[in-house]
Amino acid sequence: MRLSHRPCIAADLGECFDSLCDAFAYPPELRGQVPNVWTEWLRLGALSAHVVEGRAGDGARQRLGLAGTVFVRPSWLDDVRARGRPYLPADLVRRWLAGERPVLTPDEIRENGLRENLTVFFVCNALANRNLTDELRLAVNAEWSEVLYGLRSCSIDSMWIEVYGAKARDWIAGCGMRVKDDFARHWAENPSARPGPEEQPFLLGCGRLEARDQPGSHASFLFSRDHPVFGFTVRQQELLLRAVDGATDEDLARSLRVSMSAVKKRWIAIYDKVGAVMPGWLEAADGDATRGAEKRRHLLNHLREHPAELHPVNATRD
Repeated sequence: MRLSHRPCIAADLGECFDSLCDAFAYPPELRGQVPNVWTEWLRLGALSAHVVEGRAGDGARQRLGLAGTVFVRPSWLDDVRARGRPYLPADLVRRWLAGERPVLTPDEIRENGLRENLTVFFVCNALANRNLTDELRLAVNAEWSEVLYGLRSCSIDSMWIEVYGAKARDWIAGCGMRVKDDFARHWAENPSARPGPEEQPFLLGCGRLEARDQPGSHASFLFSRDHPVFGFTVRQQELLLRAVDGATDEDLARSLRVSMSAVKKRWIAIYDKVGAVMPGWLEAADGDATRGAEKRRHLLNHLREHPAELHPVNATRD
């Protein structure tokens, strides 16, 4: 089975939640609302999410994992850590529904000068699919790692994730994260609510200084900055994210719900922006035989190697 990843679309969130996410970590009355909240975060650009897929020999695709990150207010993290209660992803959703805004949107980050010292929280990790073999889990983890390198465009102060079960804890710890809370105090006070071993929650985290002590780990790489240079707009990123995944202009027009003319105009604006930053770079890649196709291939290959250019927090206003 060949694995690949692609940007998540709204339809994925509802379809993947029960099978690919740790849905049990949400109380029953909240579970039906989680995909709706995630969809709102996705629409606002606050949720950066990707689906990891496997392709069988007959070409059929199978979703294997769903991974998503958000930037959260440090005050929220301080509060939930002081309370010492598990199920932080559910707390995020509950507070959002109550009118609080613990999750930051790209507009809030840009307009309030919050680009530095960001706090990353993983609302879902690709390893939450409990039906995977260890071999396939390793492959999914490797695919997910490529997605995470897009975070290198951000000035991250710390990153956090809540996982369930010792196996997931050990996998994430192997990436350079450290166990920050096993919620022992909470279970001592609520022994009847303690889950079984496979659903035992653990909070793991890693700060910038801790990452320096673990050079070569996945976590340490994410604290190494990869500064974007092009400054694509929100709509340009929207098109490029799909194009990087192999979408044709016809696919783009259909998924973006715009005309072919609008797609072509957006490509022209993208090439103009790249040309203004790196004069002659695309022209040097354009051969006489392939013309624009070679120019596009060159740009998309570059963006695959530099995902920071397409991270929502780095988008500029349209």
